Amino acid sequence: MWDDPKIAADAERQSWEWEPLQRVGPLRFGIGHQDVQQALQDTASPYNGWAAFGRLGIDVYYDNDGALRAVALDAARGPQVVMDGTALTGRLPSDLDPWLERTADAGERLFMGTDGSPAFHDLGLVMRSQMCGDYVRSRPLFVAAAWAESCSDTWHSQVPEREWNTYR
Repeated sequence: MWDDPKIAADAERQSWEWEPLQRVGPLRFGIGHQDVQQALQDTASPYNGWAAFGRLGIDVYYDNDGALRAVALDAARGPQVVMDGTALTGRLPSDLDPWLERTADAGERLFMGTDGSPAFHDLGLVMRSQMCGDYVRSRPLFVAAAWAESCSDTWHSQVPEREWNTYR
């Protein structure tokens, strides 16, 4: 296949904790780019509100003041985040359907984004999709409280347009 990245097994990925609307892994929403680099122990040059830590499979997004507001985890190699026993990164979307239903049944409001991505605004989570070879895999996008209300609306979201154009 012309674009067939190796999908990392969970054992090969970093394992991250998630505190909805507050932090994901070592990244607390609201910190600046220097703090992000220090937390990830890697460097990346920010451009137009985002920075890609490609080796780690992490894209970060900043507001106009340079504060971290969103983190997307690459489907092929990004860190693994588990919620209620379900791994969220790099999964076939159909494998996440039972988790989506359980989470909605537990009282979290489920939204369908303008691009078809399921989202939980109250958690600051959009379950985006990313092509990995012949398959689509899950690319979770975690957002801060400041961006949560419109996080799944590609037309009105504060998440930079670059994220909505990421499919590979």
